[in-house]
Amino acid sequence: MELAVPVGKAAVRGSTPPTAHMAVRELPGVETMATVIHKGDLWDVGQTITSLYTWIGANGFMSSGPYRELHIFWRELDIEPSAICDIVLEMQVPVSRLDSHVA
Repeated sequence: MELAVPVGKAAVRGSTPPTAHMAVRELPGVETMATVIHKGDLWDVGQTITSLYTWIGANGFMSSGPYRELHIFWRELDIEPSAICDIVLEMQVPVSRLDSHVA
């Protein structure tokens, strides 16, 4: 599992060098990405990600890279217990066309 935190280039230049537990690197861009925004209860995230992968397969795509998740409104350690039902996440899956992988 990897965890990412967006930082500006200036912050990276002045940062502490990476350790065995941390690395600083730029997340690679992808040509095509399937995404969905989940707004609602934390416990419904599983249904949303299932819907995303269902859409990918039903529309002639396949996953072509690691799943990405952006926490737009939700900080696990800075959240009121009542706010767990009001999160916003963007789920992203790099994709490519299935027919582009047929020999």
